[in-house]
Amino acid sequence: MTAVIAALTAGLIAVLRRWPDSAIGRFLRPCLVERPAAALSKLERHHLIWAAIVLFVIVGASELATLYGSEFLFAYSLDLSLYFDAVVVTAALAVVSRVRSVANVLDHRWRAVIRLRANRHERAAHTRAAHRRPAKRADNDEDGSPHHRMAA
Repeated sequence: MTAVIAALTAGLIAVLRRWPDSAIGRFLRPCLVERPAAALSKLERHHLIWAAIVLFVIVGASELATLYGSEFLFAYSLDLSLYFDAVVVTAALAVVSRVRSVANVLDHRWRAVIRLRANRHERAAHTRAAHRRPAKRADNDEDGSPHHRMAA
């Protein structure tokens, strides 16, 4: 039985891949591609979390299903999915907040490094200008010291 279903599925996929413009391909495309894609696009995060929890509860808690019934398990898994969704959103917001604070700190440190380099270049330009020797004046060429110039 499983082999028949697998062969039928492989045949349908072959028709859709090989001959999409044929009459059968045009009939199968909305049924097997477009409608399921539209339904999957409507799913949200909490739906997927709920489906995962339902599968886990059905597989792992089969004795609870016999005791309380499947309605209780579905309601319980819905509560769990809402809780996990809230935990995931809270964790994501915490990560975003942490990343923003780290980015802020790195931005401030980067700006401080840029300011330090700019100040270093300015100081270097001032010290180069301060170390230049003034040109000798022609008013008193023979005397090298400033005291003798004043006396002349």
